[in-house]
Amino acid sequence: MAEVRSYFVKNWYPPKNLNRILQYRLQVNSQGAIDSITPLGEASFNWLQQIKLPSANEPFVSPMEDGNIAKIRVVLDPIGRVQTFLEPQN
Repeated sequence: MAEVRSYFVKNWYPPKNLNRILQYRLQVNSQGAIDSITPLGEASFNWLQQIKLPSANEPFVSPMEDGNIAKIRVVLDPIGRVQTFLEPQN
């Protein structure tokens, strides 16, 4: 989680005309690469191409010690704040 938060803290520069909170679900595989990025909500979908998100299927974080996947919610605030949450596995 710390690596994910660190990435977004370093790379999140909100566009000047953004006035909504953006949320994304990242699914990270056991090797530490992103399998998928899912926008949560219409605003997040609409801004998906304009913001800097990590590329899917490329190394992103350290491999998972337990060999499992992780679902991480990323919340990007229009004033530059970043929050990350580990979501429960279904």
